[in-house]
Amino acid sequence: MAEPIAPSTSRWWRFTGYEVVEGSIRPAPGAELVEYDPWEDYLSARGRGVDRVPPYQSLLRLTEGLTTEELKLLFSGEAVPVELGDKREKELLRWCSRHGLLGIVPHLYSALRLPIAVVAARWHSNGAESWKVLFDLTVFQRTHDGWITRPMRFEAGGDEAVRVAESLLASSRLVPVDIGENAGDFAPSGADMFRGQLSPEELREFVHHTEVLDETWKDLRAESWLSGPHRVLRGAVNVTELLDDFFPNLEGDRPARPLSPDFWATYAEPVSLFMHWAVRLKLAIETLRGNERAGLWSALVGRPLEPDFGRLVLDRLLEPISPVIEERGPGEGYRLGWSTPSLLAGLGMMITLDLVEGRRVHVCEACSTVFLSRAYQVKFCSDRCANRIRMRRRRERERQSQEERSAGKEERR
Repeated sequence: MAEPIAPSTSRWWRFTGYEVVEGSIRPAPGAELVEYDPWEDYLSARGRGVDRVPPYQSLLRLTEGLTTEELKLLFSGEAVPVELGDKREKELLRWCSRHGLLGIVPHLYSALRLPIAVVAARWHSNGAESWKVLFDLTVFQRTHDGWITRPMRFEAGGDEAVRVAESLLASSRLVPVDIGENAGDFAPSGADMFRGQLSPEELREFVHHTEVLDETWKDLRAESWLSGPHRVLRGAVNVTELLDDFFPNLEGDRPARPLSPDFWATYAEPVSLFMHWAVRLKLAIETLRGNERAGLWSALVGRPLEPDFGRLVLDRLLEPISPVIEERGPGEGYRLGWSTPSLLAGLGMMITLDLVEGRRVHVCEACSTVFLSRAYQVKFCSDRCANRIRMRRRRERERQSQEERSAGKEERR
């Protein structure tokens, strides 16, 4: 059978340890960042072995035993405090230590707009005051082979620069800075220098020529499906909107380029949003069993679900994935690869591959986890669950046998 993926295009990152602090999953102190191939576990799970399950299945196990109210809360997709209990939290952290965070931000957003940096210079020439204002609109943009930094700048000069600079000073958006005599080519030597920071909305307020801003960003990829904060595929987003939920430890408000080591060092995922996607994947797979399961889930979450909800969720998870062609080696031909922007997208691809290869949706009789298998009458999601039930039944038979022997002795008396 042809290889389903090219491992080199599907790398991901994980820390060797995580902790939950104030409702967010963060790297544990002293943990090491490791780059790995998430598809190795998936491919190894295709053979039989003790507790060999694909990564998405072990993620679904985290939803076992959740109450109706907990499922409703997690399905809402809101970044709210949630108590998982010590056992489930340990299992979640163990999963993250093996697989990493889901990559919710790099999956949902195709571009991150950093706060707009402003540099201004003031000097006097021939008795007249002159200003020059520079706006730095740096954007991180997702491509098929990673994230790139797009530094974009435009200047205001002349009367426009004077008006903008005076407005920014009056509103305390600019503060003086001392850079000595090194203004470079930006302004004459000895000019008074100022720095500041604006949001896109503030830029539109102070700069009349906002078409420059719109023109700069108009080609950024925009996507949308379903609605709700941090739940939909969106185009460019102001990174300041994400700081509280995903960068609680960041000093300042300018995170590093997504998927870089510095990015992972400050990136976190709220427990509620992490578990939201586990619940959503569970729901998606279960509703693929038919309209009956969709009806049960509709009643559970208190809102109607589309009959094809499961397919819709998987389709949208696959949207940002790009097929790529890679050389196997010198003179060895080529292979098909998949460039995935997140572990979340990779999990969606794993589920999809299992479905299109004929695996059916089952519910484990031991742990109630949904799983996919080619076997028609399979009852358990893993050897671990099968062994647990066998041992339980063996103990039950031994207990019954002991009771029967005890009853026989009583009769003989």
